[in-house]
Amino acid sequence: MSDNLRVRRIFEDDMVRQLQAHGVNAIPSSQIFPNELPSKGDIAAYVKTHNTQTVFVAKLINIEDKEVRYPGNTGFSYNRGISFNSYYNTSYSYIYDDSYSVSYEYVNVEFTLFDTQSHNPIWSTSSESVDPSNMNNIIDELTGILVTNMKDNNVIR
Repeated sequence: MSDNLRVRRIFEDDMVRQLQAHGVNAIPSSQIFPNELPSKGDIAAYVKTHNTQTVFVAKLINIEDKEVRYPGNTGFSYNRGISFNSYYNTSYSYIYDDSYSVSYEYVNVEFTLFDTQSHNPIWSTSSESVDPSNMNNIIDELTGILVTNMKDNNVIR
């Protein structure tokens, strides 16, 4: 579920390719509904018309920025090789902090496979991606992990 049609298409196509490699007859929703995110009614009508057994949903949970602080050069320890220079330089770094912070974007997505007869989930998992700047790499890695997880949990063969 994404209003970004490009990301949706890339994810669905890659997920379908990996599922089909394991003998699963999967179809990307972007092939059926190419220009918009389908409504629940659209999906229900398709499921009924085409006797579909399961529906796989990827749902964005949240996107949050987290700041991570990295310590600077604070590696001081007493040892036999202590000298005034090493002692003073390490002490100096405590006063003039050379630590730094980096802000990362974390994207949390939940994945659920639903049975179309009972409407109950068959399998579910979630993921957290950090700084998804290169969507193609993240999607390829993520779909591989998802399909492996499904196989390990006997959801697919």
